[in-house]
Amino acid sequence: MPAFQKRNLANLQFGYWTVLHENRTHHQQVQRLTHHPVTSFWTCKCICGKIKPAVRGSVLIDGRSRSCGCQRKHTLKRQAEKNGDFC
Repeated sequence: MPAFQKRNLANLQFGYWTVLHENRTHHQQVQRLTHHPVTSFWTCKCICGKIKPAVRGSVLIDGRSRSCGCQRKHTLKRQAEKNGDFC
């Protein structure tokens, strides 16, 4: 059976996120606390400029994290303006 190969996500784009580099320190801390292997963590930068130091690689790949939250705020504002609910 082939060994598991970790994907290098550096410089890839996932939604509004751009992956900067792997955060090995956070990965080691989580592994020490949980006592079992965990997915890798990555430092990511959102298009709004916010940097998040620990985003799980599996969450990026699955599409469960697409931004720091600015995308949701923007979408809600747009929907409110469209529906006439925006003050």
